[in-house]
Amino acid sequence: MNEEDSKNRRPRPVLGPALTVFAALLWAYAVIGTFTTSWISGSAPLGEGVAVLLVAATAGAALAQAVRRSRSIPANGTGGLIGRAVAVGLLAIVMWGLVVILAIVFASAIPANVDAVVMTSFLVIAAMAARTGHRMTGAAPAARLRTMSFPVFALWLGVAAATLVACAEIVGER
Repeated sequence: MNEEDSKNRRPRPVLGPALTVFAALLWAYAVIGTFTTSWISGSAPLGEGVAVLLVAATAGAALAQAVRRSRSIPANGTGGLIGRAVAVGLLAIVMWGLVVILAIVFASAIPANVDAVVMTSFLVIAAMAARTGHRMTGAAPAARLRTMSFPVFALWLGVAAATLVACAEIVGER
């Protein structure tokens, strides 16, 4: 779609941000979970407590950013913005829970080790949800790239590196 189509699209102040938060939550669950549950060397580099904290911090940061970005669509006062944040967070958690439950059902139905398939599916779903969520929120992709600060760029590099390392570990397990 071109930029004109994105300007004419009606922003979704709850669903768009919820998809973005869901994407961050699913990514964190897949990647950080890999650093916690399995590792080639035999000992996972992250403990479960640290992993839960990192996943929660990722989801919280994504929620704050998504709600901040959705403020271009007015909410009814402060309570409206807080209500929007709660709705976005709850919807993201419900979507994440459904995807994880479906993955558990899928993985338990197949006798083979499907960790790589599940993780790849999580990452693809997360990427699609992030893209769709950003588009539904109404943010223009070109404008975001031009205004990206160095810390945000460094964060994206860190996310990419963590994802690559986790994928290499899953592939190395096979």
